Amino acid sequence: MKKTLCKICRKYFYMGYNGTVDGCDRCTKTVRDPDGGAWAPNEKHHDYLVSENPLKTFRVTRRQALNPK
Repeated sequence: MKKTLCKICRKYFYMGYNGTVDGCDRCTKTVRDPDGGAWAPNEKHHDYLVSENPLKTFRVTRRQALNPK
């Protein structure tokens, strides 16, 4: 993992683990789902490609990702 300096608080974080290109999760108010997906405060859903058929997608809502059953 790449160790990166947050542009906002000037502390180090690990890209993709506890931060994004915009800064650390704390400063950017990013929330991580159990699978490690990063959710920005304004994101309502993520669209993913189906690996067997790249012409198809499926949508996961923020509620589904952050409240798995």
